Amino acid sequence: RKGRRRRRGRMMCRFFSACSSLCLLVLLLLFFLLILLILDLLLLVNISHSSTRCLYNFDRQISFFFVN
Repeated sequence: RKGRRRRRGRMMCRFFSACSSLCLLVLLLLFFLLILLILDLLLLVNISHSSTRCLYNFDRQISFFFVN
């Protein structure tokens, strides 16, 4: 009986370790997606605020290259 209990415990430990690793991977993926979403939102906000400035700088660079 003791052997059976130990085997069952080991199997449960393996199962829990696999589940924990999968949960960690899923959590990491969710965290990565959240970071990407936040970065996308920040980039959109920055672009909407400084789009004219970026276009102005780009036009200046193009004119500079054409002049030289």
